[in-house]
Amino acid sequence: MNTLRYIELIFYFIFLNWNCNAQKTLIIPLEHGYLHQEEITTQDFVESFIYIPLETTEECLIGANPKIDLTENNIIITDTRQCLVFDRNSGKFIKQIVHYGIDPGGYISTQGFYNDYSGSFYFLGWNNNLIKYSAGGKQIGSVPIPSYNNSFTNTFLPEKFTHLNENVIVCNILNINGIQNTLLLIFDEKGKEMMTVPNYYRTKEHKPGISSEEVNFFHFNGMLFFNEIFNDTIFRIKTNRIEPYIIYKREKYKISRENRGLPTEKIWIKNFLESDKFIAFNFFGYNYGTYFALYNKETTKLKVCELGTGIKNTTNNFLPFIPMELFQDRLVGLFQPIDLEKWIDENKDRVKSIPQELQRILLTKPTDNPIVIISILKK
Repeated sequence: MNTLRYIELIFYFIFLNWNCNAQKTLIIPLEHGYLHQEEITTQDFVESFIYIPLETTEECLIGANPKIDLTENNIIITDTRQCLVFDRNSGKFIKQIVHYGIDPGGYISTQGFYNDYSGSFYFLGWNNNLIKYSAGGKQIGSVPIPSYNNSFTNTFLPEKFTHLNENVIVCNILNINGIQNTLLLIFDEKGKEMMTVPNYYRTKEHKPGISSEEVNFFHFNGMLFFNEIFNDTIFRIKTNRIEPYIIYKREKYKISRENRGLPTEKIWIKNFLESDKFIAFNFFGYNYGTYFALYNKETTKLKVCELGTGIKNTTNNFLPFIPMELFQDRLVGLFQPIDLEKWIDENKDRVKSIPQELQRILLTKPTDNPIVIISILKK
């Protein structure tokens, strides 16, 4: 490590520690919770559930690992090739937001985001840009991505995009060669760079290759946050700086860049979810098993359990729940019909007591689209 780099890191951690103390950053002992796991049920944080089977037709078949966005009237499902809009109450398919294609208005990838400030969609275009679409799916703009070109030799590659507000966009930059200087890029809709966040985890020993999911973005109360898997701090992003927000202490389970691909027991945060009362994490642990951590802000109590097929539903004794996204006090997840069939076989006695309004869910076929589960959180 050269002298300049060493001094840079010292000043960074001095700044980080000063901010943590000055702002009384919340510290969550995630290692302790992981080592002392206890049962979590939906009664710990869920008031009630709403179930919405999504309509299934040839025009709206949903791919693997979709992303969910929730609006007042709609459910937006985005997979790797398409963005589909469903009615929030009935689950009926409404429309597809444009399409993949080289033709005018087509996008190269659904790599992008939905902006809940403006109701607009942004997807990666063919000309080093983000294409902006209206809520109705009409192309209404093009946003140049600073310093980016989609050539095979370019090592400045954005991975995830999100919004800071109605007009400001944030993305992380993949650290392909291990020495990428930029971690985050912040720019406006005219393509003007506003700020970059430097990458403090550069290493010459990093072998070339694309490693995704090393940075995650989260929204809460109109604020934008991010975490990087090599750092125990969740930062708040502003237009001119970042600030420490929460520290989730992993201690010996923290991931280092050098061993991130090794089969060792580490905690790898997947989702961070926050409401007025709760903070929750979905994360990978031993042998890439999935776990759920729930922190109650009022009691300062942290509970951690293995997630498996879902959190045990003691709210209405129906389907288990896997939280994926949070919208205000609505925590949203998906349940696959093929898993529903298995659940019915294993819970025949419980099926008999399911309320009449939920009986239609039992008619879902294994090949149908997923069931969206919306939980209303306790206050």
